[in-house]
Amino acid sequence: MKNCIGFLRRISTKRKKEVKNMLEATENKSEVALEFNSEQDFSAALKIIFDYWIPHVLVGGRTIILSREKANLFNNLKFKQTDVLSATELPPEEIAELRRENLSFQDY
Repeated sequence: MKNCIGFLRRISTKRKKEVKNMLEATENKSEVALEFNSEQDFSAALKIIFDYWIPHVLVGGRTIILSREKANLFNNLKFKQTDVLSATELPPEEIAELRRENLSFQDY
């Protein structure tokens, strides 16, 4: 982590702005969560992801987060698609509940 901080300090201000703009452009609005109905569909989705090197996040419960543009690759599988929300879109009560759940999970 120390090396990453040093790297960020060394890159130019122009590059920092480019990185910030890129991150803002790909903010959560372009991501969806796909929750697959069965282990078979989930396994088939993972095969597609790894065959095509699709950037993704595995969040458990047979759920994968990926870019909205890539979701159509899974049309032959059964899943529920939901939009990914940023923390700023959640009410404070829900954020507090998620934090409590996360803290209780860390106890295990």
